[in-house]
Amino acid sequence: MGAAPVPAAGPAFPHPAGYRWRRFLNWFPLGLTYALLYMGRYNLTVAKTSLGELMTKEDFGVIFGAGTAVYAFAFLLNGPLVDRIGGRRGMLIAALGSMAANAAMGFYLQAVLASGTAADAPLRLVFSVLYAANMYFQSFAAVSIVKVNAHWFHVTERGSFSGIFGTMISSGIFLAFTVNGWLLGTAAEVWEGRPSQWIVFLAPSLLLGVMAVVEFFLLRDSPGKAGFTDFDTGDASSGEENAPPLPTREVFRRLFTNPVILTIAGIEFCTGVLRNGVMHWFPIYAAEVWVLPQQQIGRAHV
Repeated sequence: MGAAPVPAAGPAFPHPAGYRWRRFLNWFPLGLTYALLYMGRYNLTVAKTSLGELMTKEDFGVIFGAGTAVYAFAFLLNGPLVDRIGGRRGMLIAALGSMAANAAMGFYLQAVLASGTAADAPLRLVFSVLYAANMYFQSFAAVSIVKVNAHWFHVTERGSFSGIFGTMISSGIFLAFTVNGWLLGTAAEVWEGRPSQWIVFLAPSLLLGVMAVVEFFLLRDSPGKAGFTDFDTGDASSGEENAPPLPTREVFRRLFTNPVILTIAGIEFCTGVLRNGVMHWFPIYAAEVWVLPQQQIGRAHV
């Protein structure tokens, strides 16, 4: 048998400087927005370690569990939805929705802490609803990133880019735990020790609002929508640019009958349990048992 045919090399590389600069203006704010979504997702853990028994471990487990369950099942809805509406709209929905949910949690917590009757407030119920809403909107982000960047990078470029982009969005862990920890400490000094845990919800909300405005003006779904020429990216969708979208039932059939996808889903579930145990329950353990200050707990995540 002869050797397998070599696939086409795709567009000539490197891209023109103008294209590379415009692509940078597309993906860099996109990655920064996703990092800030981390800041507005894991801030619940930072708030819990500071609130103490006002948010018990049982409360935290219920609230975080509600959000995690919504986040998982929302992908089944939002994946096909983003495939139809485009990654730009999906990312704007993620940023604006999370901004609103975090603002609601922040203002509610501020009102509860200022009321003097915080112990009687339905914190678990309200936060379960608001945090679940936050996680629903956050689920738009990952699929939107894939949808957008797939049009801007040839398949031969994606390995090195994924490393850079993955490192960038992972900096969201630093924002979530270390920067939110700094905000707590600074707010305590500014407000002279008065309860100010609401800052870890309002600060990400404000930053996400800023990034939503930036993304509105800069983010585009494809080079063709930014004044450049679309090209064949050489991936599995090559040649299907003008094909009608698959029916939703067919999308689900392919998902749930593909052994590779099911294997990856099982692996992600198991690693997710381990990751969440370390990222969310260890800080609570460190604060209660080791009695570490918030700043040291934040540095332990980085």
